[in-house]
Amino acid sequence: MTKTSNRAFVLDTNAAIALLEEDPKIEDFLVKADPVYISSIALGELYFGAEKSARVKANLERVDLFASRRRVLACDLQPPGNMDVSLRIYVPKAAPFRKTINGSP
Repeated sequence: MTKTSNRAFVLDTNAAIALLEEDPKIEDFLVKADPVYISSIALGELYFGAEKSARVKANLERVDLFASRRRVLACDLQPPGNMDVSLRIYVPKAAPFRKTINGSP
């Protein structure tokens, strides 16, 4: 398909997961979107999910590749080039707290 418009789109976490899973509905929708952004918060949620998955290394690599192909919208004071690094540091530190809050070991 060719792009028919120049409308920007910001992926939320659910849309990003659907895109990672190659859902044809989201892929068809995004053909008309340009540029496609993802917020650093949604990207952090993807990293969080990868960290608590059964295939941590493989899923972190998938998220890294996904992020490298998107424009990431910053939401904190990190310099633009360091957003990915700040999220990669945050997520492993946050994961144990979430397990404790949810009552999981």
